[in-house]
Amino acid sequence: MKHIKTFEQFQNEQSGSEDKPVETSETVEVNESGYIEAMDPDIDTAIMDIRRIFIEWKEGPATEKSDIEPARKELLKYIEKQLK
Repeated sequence: MKHIKTFEQFQNEQSGSEDKPVETSETVEVNESGYIEAMDPDIDTAIMDIRRIFIEWKEGPATEKSDIEPARKELLKYIEKQLK
């Protein structure tokens, strides 16, 4: 299993504030067969960009709490469709 940093951990490292506690983060474990590792290394950056955009939307002033889960599911379906 590979341990992948959460967006918050990545963001803290990029800003040089690794010593600050990360409030809603945990390490995500991914069971891989090596496919992801064989892809372009920029894939992690692209995924982090998608997560950042979603988090910004989620924390935005116009986002209702009841919209978050349906939007997350819609985003995942959209990404899955784009990969077909």
